[in-house]
Amino acid sequence: MLSLNFAQLLGPRGITANIIVPGSVPTDMNPPLKTEEGRNFVVSHTALGRSAVAKDMTDVVVFLASDDSRWVTTQYLFPRSERCFEVSAERKIVDIKTRVLNRI
Repeated sequence: MLSLNFAQLLGPRGITANIIVPGSVPTDMNPPLKTEEGRNFVVSHTALGRSAVAKDMTDVVVFLASDDSRWVTTQYLFPRSERCFEVSAERKIVDIKTRVLNRI
């Protein structure tokens, strides 16, 4: 709904509106992925066998800012390689996050 509202507001000016929903990227905002255990867990659940890096996300942003995406609007883009986590995997992520945050 958010991208649609922005697209309707900005579209007449030739401005597209899209939302990027990144996967797991090891940054300061995602402390569990800065640990070896967290990275290994995420990598074990990716289709490409690696964790994303910031450049993977910036490439999507550059594409959306280019003329190549002039007809792409109101989209939610999911640049990620993670497979769908099972409930037990989600619990493992919460457990890793809890342990990491308790160390901070």
